[in-house]
Amino acid sequence: MSNTQYKAIARRFVEEIFNTRKIDAAKNFVTPDIIYHGIAEEVKGLEDFKKWVGEDLSAFSDMRITILDEIEEQNKVAIRWNLKTTHEKVPHLISLFFNLLHTNIFF
Repeated sequence: MSNTQYKAIARRFVEEIFNTRKIDAAKNFVTPDIIYHGIAEEVKGLEDFKKWVGEDLSAFSDMRITILDEIEEQNKVAIRWNLKTTHEKVPHLISLFFNLLHTNIFF
């Protein structure tokens, strides 16, 4: 596969799963035995990964990820991205909305 093809797959992962909210498309990008190591959690298996993504998309209903940069080398792609959203699940019946702006890198 070419560098362009690897980058296209990474872009489709972000676009289909997070931006167009096609959570079931995860099966096209991750293996059934995926292990995701998050800041506060560890997600094991495809079904738990889809559940985790669904919970995030539910909590951040206007989430939008914009890819800022992508680097491909030796069959690996790193993406620098920006996430902009509003958190809508605030506890204790407080109707408070705040904007999140986050930039990160996936591998």
